[in-house]
Amino acid sequence: MAQQNLFLPSVSDIHFKKCHAQHGFYVVSIKKLIALLALTLGLYTFYWFYRNWRVIKQQNIQYSNCSPLCRSLLSVIFLPSLFTCIESSAKKEGVRMSFHGWQLALVCNLSSIIAIILLCSETLYLSAFGLLAGICGLLPLIKMQKVINQLEHDPTGWANHKFTGFNWLCLVAGASYTSLFGLASVMLFAA
Repeated sequence: MAQQNLFLPSVSDIHFKKCHAQHGFYVVSIKKLIALLALTLGLYTFYWFYRNWRVIKQQNIQYSNCSPLCRSLLSVIFLPSLFTCIESSAKKEGVRMSFHGWQLALVCNLSSIIAIILLCSETLYLSAFGLLAGICGLLPLIKMQKVINQLEHDPTGWANHKFTGFNWLCLVAGASYTSLFGLASVMLFAA
């Protein structure tokens, strides 16, 4: 039996690094994603879109001319193509999906539009339904992130589970904004 050199990486470590050396999509843990989505009132989705489109542009020649920034800012338009791209990769890799990408994109976009309309209403219960619709609009992103993590052989999102300085900045800014939004809503409806 051959001895293993303690100063060299094991074969399993080398295999893990090769599998995770080039991601086809943006890996993030579900807990981190939910925290960032919730406390930034969904604004983290623009960063999530940007990171996925940036990686897709680097890895896929079909999207080599796309602008990740434009596609993230116009995410309502490009969300179906992003979700379809994830779905086609899942089919190629044999990752089972119980939904279609375009269906999730439709749910996400419709929920977001309904949330914006209801949140702009001057009635408390309609605003509450708007908040609920906004949360429903984020659920497809979480489902797709689970698929992405499976595709990248990192089901828990371990490669990106820690909060960075930028993440903490987003959380503090988002929590401040959420608090101010809540206080303004209470003051508006109390008057």
